[in-house]
Amino acid sequence: MPTSHDKTPRRVAWRTLFRGFAGVTILIVIMLAIFVFGRQRVVTSARKQLAAAHTLKRTISPHNKVAEAIDRDLLSVLVLDGGGIRGLITLEILATLEEASGQRTAELFDVLTGTSTGGIIAVLLSLPGEDGRPRYSAKELVNFYRSFGTDVFSVPGFYSAFTLNGIVGPKFPRIGLREKIVNRIGDVHMADLVKPVWFPSYADTLGLPFYFRSRQVPSSEVPGSDEYYVADTLIAATTVPGIFMPVQVSSTDGKKVGLILDATTYAPNPVISAVMGASNLYPGKRMYMVSIGTGGSSSKNKVSQVSDWGLAQWLPHVLQMMAHADTAFESEFAIDDNMPDGMPICEHFYRIDKPFEGSWSSWFDVSDANMDSLIAFGKDVATEHDSEIEQISRDLLNIRNGKVELVKKSKSEGEP
Repeated sequence: MPTSHDKTPRRVAWRTLFRGFAGVTILIVIMLAIFVFGRQRVVTSARKQLAAAHTLKRTISPHNKVAEAIDRDLLSVLVLDGGGIRGLITLEILATLEEASGQRTAELFDVLTGTSTGGIIAVLLSLPGEDGRPRYSAKELVNFYRSFGTDVFSVPGFYSAFTLNGIVGPKFPRIGLREKIVNRIGDVHMADLVKPVWFPSYADTLGLPFYFRSRQVPSSEVPGSDEYYVADTLIAATTVPGIFMPVQVSSTDGKKVGLILDATTYAPNPVISAVMGASNLYPGKRMYMVSIGTGGSSSKNKVSQVSDWGLAQWLPHVLQMMAHADTAFESEFAIDDNMPDGMPICEHFYRIDKPFEGSWSSWFDVSDANMDSLIAFGKDVATEHDSEIEQISRDLLNIRNGKVELVKKSKSEGEP
């Protein structure tokens, strides 16, 4: 029969175990409280800074413009894909085109369009310089973009910890980004850009696409406006859901658009948006269109490789698949579809792109190794398409000089 002496160690053991369990539970609760409170403070701080940046009192610019008159029938249109820091690929291709033509990109095209990083590049290439010419060449923007990308995709260590690296909050806080943009380029108005620029976004509160543009259009039915500062439109162009915190952009007269999202969600290759923009700015014009990609998807998986995939494995692949399918569809649309009067939408269409052997994360990786890899890849793509770039250069110079009878070229070499 057990004695009281025998029960004592058991009681002590159970008591110790209970105290240990209670201590661990209390510690977990305290850590969770610190995590939730800390994360809320970070997110609230980010929201306050963004709100302050986008609700500053604006003044209406006296420089609102309509699109410059073009007396020729053929319109040159540049279309740039989205792709985060992969925009470095685009800039290297455009730098080769500039070298071949002796002109800056914004001097070669009548209308510049793009989605996400493509819209940002279109805007930056059209910034006004002191001499009235475009401020930057594509080559000059390569180093600018490396630094700009670091500003956009920077993550404080504490923020990454509080959001579990983007699982329970936006992956990138983008705190103070507007001020950094203004310090780099000035508080330029969209209407001050040297060329018509048109790029799509998505107004979530309206449930409609929204088009930022640098020139007014005759139709009031197209949702969008030119009443914005460049810094605000660049922020709006990078608001990928889950990656960045959505923004509410204010126009120059203080009116708010609502919740703005990046158009990569529905138009990673904005050919259709470009057609709509150019045809609204210049009704009835024929189009010479050059579309430049950021390294389309190279993934071609076999059934045996994906048969046991779950959501975590499929999600990045589905996003790439959507972008790749959209690119193929929009390119074929531009070539094959007709306007109501039977006129081809694009009588001349070039697509310059090549699959990039990289993961989805390469869109946001601003390490020197990844950016060097993207620049080298862009140079390789330009070299492979050297004959086409030379032809495009000659065509664009001829168009600008009024020689519009060009040899029709609807598809890039190697396209199906």
